Amino acid sequence: MLKSPAVRGGAASFDGHTPDETTAGDADYLEAAGHAHYELAADAVVLTVRVEADELVSAPNALEKVTELSGLRDRLLQAGVTAVDLVAFDGRAKSGLLGSSSIGRYTLRVTCPLEATSAALMVVAKDGDATLAGSVWSFEDDTSQRREAGALAAQDARAQLDAIAAALGIELGAPHRVLSRVSATGGDTAPVGRMSKSATPDDLFVRLAALRTVTVKVTLRHHPA
Repeated sequence: MLKSPAVRGGAASFDGHTPDETTAGDADYLEAAGHAHYELAADAVVLTVRVEADELVSAPNALEKVTELSGLRDRLLQAGVTAVDLVAFDGRAKSGLLGSSSIGRYTLRVTCPLEATSAALMVVAKDGDATLAGSVWSFEDDTSQRREAGALAAQDARAQLDAIAAALGIELGAPHRVLSRVSATGGDTAPVGRMSKSATPDDLFVRLAALRTVTVKVTLRHHPA
């Protein structure tokens, strides 16, 4: 797993507001926004796999009792995945020359460490009952980084407010509003090659890692004292 770079702060921006035809001493409020950024490294890929089976078994026992599911789960675990979870189930009627029957349609969530993703995809590609329905990156827990970024962004905003207030010759009063917003870019869908029984591991999964940039913005608004 790649280590995330340290949280870094950005220059705060100032959006002070004064009504038209007033002096600085009559300002409604002073407002500034501080920013901090950090990067997260993907540490796993989550696959959505759909399986059709001749057995109708409701959750949570389907993974143990449905032959197609239990066999696929065992092969995936042998390939190195860390979890196989049943997340959805439905059934439908199937008609044929010999009469009608019912089939179960199951949706699995498969969590794969990066080093096991190619092998897991090969298992799915070679399984006649399974279809890959989606693949997304999974990222390490960022609770501590988010807290640190929030503190840095708030410090940036406050420093900017203090500088503006000093330049205008006014004192800041009590905080009027504090807003925090978190946004992220990058690292959504994990690219997967064409699924086929003749595919090689390199055909199925060629990108080894993804990065997501997270930005924390804290906006402070103060009335003059």
